[in-house]
Amino acid sequence: MIDELNNNIEIAGKIAREIKEKNGTMFFVGGYVRDQIINKENKDIDVEVFGLEAEQLITILSKYGVVDQIGSNFGIFKIHGIDIDFGMPRKEKNTGVKHKDFEINIDSNMSTLEASKRRDFTMNALLQDVITGEIIDHFGGIQDIQNKIIKHIDDDTFIQDELRVLRACQFAARFDFIISEDTLKLCKKLDCTNLPKERVYNEIQKALLNTSKPSIFFEYARQIGLLEKLFAPMDKLIGVQQSPIHHPEGDVWTHTMMVIDEAAKLRDQSNYPIAFMFAAVCHDLGKITTTRHLHGKIVSYNHENELHLTKKFLKNITNDNDLNFAVMLLVKNHMRPNILVKNKSSDKAIRKLIVDTSSKIVNIQDVILLSKADRIGKNNNDLDISNIDKWWKDRITEVNENKTTINPLVTGKDLIQMGYIQDEKIGKILKKAFDLQINGLSKEEILNKIKIKE
Repeated sequence: MIDELNNNIEIAGKIAREIKEKNGTMFFVGGYVRDQIINKENKDIDVEVFGLEAEQLITILSKYGVVDQIGSNFGIFKIHGIDIDFGMPRKEKNTGVKHKDFEINIDSNMSTLEASKRRDFTMNALLQDVITGEIIDHFGGIQDIQNKIIKHIDDDTFIQDELRVLRACQFAARFDFIISEDTLKLCKKLDCTNLPKERVYNEIQKALLNTSKPSIFFEYARQIGLLEKLFAPMDKLIGVQQSPIHHPEGDVWTHTMMVIDEAAKLRDQSNYPIAFMFAAVCHDLGKITTTRHLHGKIVSYNHENELHLTKKFLKNITNDNDLNFAVMLLVKNHMRPNILVKNKSSDKAIRKLIVDTSSKIVNIQDVILLSKADRIGKNNNDLDISNIDKWWKDRITEVNENKTTINPLVTGKDLIQMGYIQDEKIGKILKKAFDLQINGLSKEEILNKIKIKE
């Protein structure tokens, strides 16, 4: 990755020098400049070229490969095999409620001040001369980065794209910055309900996968009023009581925020990190409808089975069926690992959990990780955390040779060799054989149990 980045920077330098010969200037812009100041690596290079017409720029870029133009009038170009976006200064005017409803006019003679004004936040409005390294900072972005604060640049340009509200939340989580009061006030005025779900998904995905504290994203979403509009029914978690004995941290919202931050520490161990993180977000949604007072206690029996609430949350942000399936599988089973540990459960119970959580994309390992995040994400751990990981590793090794799936010992071929006719009844016999396997019987014992009676 570093070699590729250095190669792209070297190419950018060569192109910048050619552009300078034509009396133009090329700047690194946006996140690449910001992340240099924050001291974070960023392989996504965006540049902006001033002082040249589009035809002149294309002529120069064509020396380095095939050039594609992004959009019909966006003034953004890419060279095949080179991971750099080459942009031109442009004016954008909102013409409707959809995110594509923009009138875009390229202006190669635009000043850097005017070009920077259309960007969302001061920290993203920095320009760095590709040749000299000089940074142009029209709006105090460097100081805001140093002060760890997110500020919008201009009211009129900011409101032209409602996605910037989510970007503010996502940047706050990614960099552990605060959003300025003025920017928060402006965010609260914008209607984000017209945003396409794929754009919403992209921002929440970044918050869940690229931050150490995804809770910051959701906390700002709560303050701005996005929970009910975009992430329902998360808003209903606020104020849902929990047992103070088992959850002294407070309501279900507080617990959920703690769990997703703990899950962020574990996501790299998951087979499907984004499903794992969404499951952490959704794991206790069922408490919204199941929580009640019973005999002086606060209980939420079977909350893990209220999957319609998880389905509702996911429907608002994605149409990915595999993702939805994986998240609901994890949510449905998130209680079981901790219960099995507490009860020192039998081999049969372990095998049953392995079977119930096996799929092509997630398995028992993901459920164990989720239960771990759930266990740590509260202020009262009634299980010895230090020994649980080892307990699970040892138990899975004992019952299934450290495998996270269980393959049937008896197959259809075995049944045919025993004299069974290949019809619809074979499926029932195979299910019975597998149930016997889960109970701990060997293949020979299973075959004796299901052999055809003479």
